[in-house]
This record gives sequence, C-alpha cells and structure tokens, in this order.
Amino acid sequence: MKPNANLYILKVILFLLFIFPCTYLLINSQEKEKIKAKNIEIDKKNRIVTIQGSFNITNGIIEFLAASKKTTRDYESLILLDCLPSELVTALETAGFKPCYLNYKNCMNFKLQISWKWKGQDYKRNLKDFISTNHKIKKSDNIAWLFTGSKPINKKIKEDVNGEIIGLQPKIAGIIHINKDFGNPYNEDEQKGFNIKSSLFHKLFNEKKMLKSKDKMQKIPLKLIIQAK
Repeated sequence: MKPNANLYILKVILFLLFIFPCTYLLINSQEKEKIKAKNIEIDKKNRIVTIQGSFNITNGIIEFLAASKKTTRDYESLILLDCLPSELVTALETAGFKPCYLNYKNCMNFKLQISWKWKGQDYKRNLKDFISTNHKIKKSDNIAWLFTGSKPINKKIKEDVNGEIIGLQPKIAGIIHINKDFGNPYNEDEQKGFNIKSSLFHKLFNEKKMLKSKDKMQKIPLKLIIQAK
C-alpha cells in the first residue's frame, strides 16, 4: 500500500474517532435540554414549559385562567390542566424560572399561549385574547404573567388543595399571577372582574350546543405553552 493511501486511512480513522464522541455528546446534551414527564414537557435551552390540558367554560366571569382538573376550582377556570400546581412549579424551576412569591420587583415575566387542533386545523392563540374587563387597564399587549410560586400548608403547597394555577387577582391563590401593574378590576366585587370573550369562542368553534357544554369542551385537548420573554 502506498504511503499516501496509508496516510488517508489514518486520517479517516482519526476523523471517525473524533466525530463519534462529539456526536454522542451533542445528542446526549440535547436530550438533557428537553425533558418530558407525565403531561409536562420542559425545554431548558429555550425556557419553555408545555402542559397538556383541555378547554372548560366559554362564557361568564372567571377568577382563574387555569386550574387542575377535578378540583374545586374547575367550575371557574377558562382551561383545565393535567397536572398539579406543585408539578408545574417543579417544571418551571427546572426550566430556569425563579419564583418571586409576590415580590413583583423580582418577578420574571413570560407569555402564555394555548395551541389546539380543531377539525383538522391547528390553532395557536395568546391566552390573554380570551379575557376582557370593563376596568380601565393598560393595552392588552402589556399584560405580563408572573411566576409568583406557591405557599406551603400542611406539608403540601396551598394551591394543590384547590388546584389553583393561574390567578387573575394579584394576591390570591395560584402559582402564576397577572402583573399587579395591570390592575385588579375586582376590587372586592366579583361582578366587575374578568369576563371570558365568548364571541371569540363562537368565532373559533361556531357550534352553539358544544359551547354551552363543559363536558363537550373538556373533550377538546390543548397545550398551555409558558415561554420566557
């Protein structure tokens, strides 16, 4: 065999010895950046947490945007999620979010979106699009959602007791809250609170009988996407 051929073979061997470990490390690193457990997916690199859930109610006044399924808050929440608040807290912390425990100056802002499929078509909307209020507020684009965290009670987090996840009053239960700068339209009067934009539901689904039934709406799966700004 000619010297040049030997040199070529040696280069190929060295290249393969280099590329295989690097490829393994890259794949292994990517796997660690993305974690899936139960109904929650975590993308650590992009700081995104995705949770499976379903629609719930489509009209009226609400105090929560999201609650755990089969809990005491499922009757007054826009969407229901397939996780406990404590599980979501762990997921958010794993993704790099730090709870501020209602210390709003140190809170991390993020955006909330939901995605779903209906009659073969994919949809994705900001969660804030589904709510409205008569209260004088800033432009809806300035709504900031904050990871305020949870409070312990009887050896488990307070929010797990009732399943409260995303609260619409700045200082009530929930692990995610609306920014207090957005204002609190309730002011001790629930009738002045946030309303569901039922007109948007009619535009998106256009089936009156289904929209009136929680049971039917809960059969439409969705994903809540929490992403750092």
